[in-house]
Amino acid sequence: MGTDPEYNGRGVASMHLKWGLEQADRLGVLTYLEATDEGRGLYEKYGFEKMMRLPFDGREWGCDEELRHVIMIRPVKRTLMIK
Repeated sequence: MGTDPEYNGRGVASMHLKWGLEQADRLGVLTYLEATDEGRGLYEKYGFEKMMRLPFDGREWGCDEELRHVIMIRPVKRTLMIK
């Protein structure tokens, strides 16, 4: 997920993340993502934990530098289903 910097801080990423995590919780599945250091705080707010760093050479894709991503996992959250 990425947000155009012009729209940062308006809740767009949080809205999409919240919806996706609700689906993961409903299905009882583990959630995985790769985050940049800039996005890491948002994901930690939603329960993701840093597992390890993943080297990524952004120069292959037109970036000016190597980018380092953080592999993050959010444990399964069980929800009580009442019928």
